[in-house]
Amino acid sequence: MCSPALVDVDCAVCGQGPGVTALRKAVRGPEEPGRIARCGGCGHHFVSPRYDDAWIARSYADPGLAAEYLQRLYLPHEEGRHRVMNGFLDEIERYAPGRGRLLDVGAATGLLASLAAGRGWVATGVEPSAPARRFALERYGVQLLPGFFEQLPKRTGAYDCVTMLDVLEHVARPVDCLKGAVESLAPGGLVAILTPNWNSLSRRLLGGLWNAVVPSGHLHYFRPELLARLLEALGFGLLHATTRGLPGLGSRPRWRRPLERLGLGEAIWVLGRKVARAS
Repeated sequence: MCSPALVDVDCAVCGQGPGVTALRKAVRGPEEPGRIARCGGCGHHFVSPRYDDAWIARSYADPGLAAEYLQRLYLPHEEGRHRVMNGFLDEIERYAPGRGRLLDVGAATGLLASLAAGRGWVATGVEPSAPARRFALERYGVQLLPGFFEQLPKRTGAYDCVTMLDVLEHVARPVDCLKGAVESLAPGGLVAILTPNWNSLSRRLLGGLWNAVVPSGHLHYFRPELLARLLEALGFGLLHATTRGLPGLGSRPRWRRPLERLGLGEAIWVLGRKVARAS
């Protein structure tokens, strides 16, 4: 892969420049991103400088990185991922019992789309990594759309549900991604989002050693209240907003669930419904 270029960026949520440096995590060399900045306007945390857009796009086409993900992170935990993804679909279907058309953004191996199709959805996904799309077709029989969601041809009102699980932290322009979801959804359609929680107990305790701090790949770090405000501003009514997951407390719901409700879980989990704008 060609050498990346680092570019300074402003806040992708409100457009202001970075304020104070929030924390650093050790990186391998000065050519790599390592600073997580806090926006002086809205308080959003993001990587600046970061790799340029061309390098980000090339990284998803790298067969070596895709193979490492599949072999090291995906296949050994495939059974557990089935349970987790079915759990997400259970929660989505509380608000969409009639199923409908589902688009999984950043579909990776196509697992969520495959499970959704088996539950009665007309499901597909979009994924920039060619090796991941090939795996999805060979493993699950799912034909994923190529490329990045923001680059898809306009499909106004084409879907009843758009899922973005572990996506917003990776994209250079998350607001554009969310605007695309608004446009792609039919009236009353659902958006489902999972993204690391900057306010998590783990981040508060570990700082730069928090495992979600990956400046080369995780470009944005949301707080629950900021993500909620952003979704409402873009045209979503919140149906369900919580945090989930606490390392070491997975088998102790008595302790885990109250901490999740307090906003200290590892990830933000949000369900929103597209609302009609007043004319």
